[in-house]
Amino acid sequence: MNKNIVGIIVVLVLLIGGVFVLRAATKPKPIPNPFPTQSRAHLPFEDFVKALATIPDFSSKVRNATNATDATAIGFEISQNGLKRLDDAQLAKWMELIVKMVEHLDERTCATLARADPSAARAQAPKILLAIEKMSSSDIRAYFDLTIKSVTAELNRTPVPDFQKAKAEQAMRKLIRKFSAEEQAVLLRVSLYPSTASDSSACWIVKTVFAEIMDLPAGDKQILSRLFAQPPDART
Repeated sequence: MNKNIVGIIVVLVLLIGGVFVLRAATKPKPIPNPFPTQSRAHLPFEDFVKALATIPDFSSKVRNATNATDATAIGFEISQNGLKRLDDAQLAKWMELIVKMVEHLDERTCATLARADPSAARAQAPKILLAIEKMSSSDIRAYFDLTIKSVTAELNRTPVPDFQKAKAEQAMRKLIRKFSAEEQAVLLRVSLYPSTASDSSACWIVKTVFAEIMDLPAGDKQILSRLFAQPPDART
């Protein structure tokens, strides 16, 4: 399964995983909303669940899921694969939202997002949900909207936009100039091997490097969002 860094869909994994289990049951039960009624994330989540249920082939993809682990794995795979099918502007927006989210996370949880590990993500679910809840109402809506687009793109097999390595290399050269030689080495190592990175290095990529990408010109920002949406072995 891809370990791409921009595939920071851990919250999506947790939420969709539960949804998939319930939808796969013979007699589906009401899907519980993890956000209290007074939360500004409550209604966006309700709309998110309704939108999931309208996606063609949604139920058929999870019909054979018999437990939460299998359902979560299916949700993880669909959303991971769908991210790379988003257009450049959508991926850049996704990265922007993740940068805002991690401001409300501790280092360990932030690092979990970078590694896109569904098992670790389940353990950090309460903190991640709280981070979503602390975002602005418009950002919460945008976050759920992009996760829906990611799932839909994967289920519809939307063609993956072209990825031009030459342009990515040019944009990366602009990015790395923002960092010291030591930081550049960390950036390269974590980008290629995110699963082996320390908590501090993995979180640094999400919190600092992604934030610096947001400050680049629009074209560079979009191509680097596309770069980090690629599997590690496709980035070289």
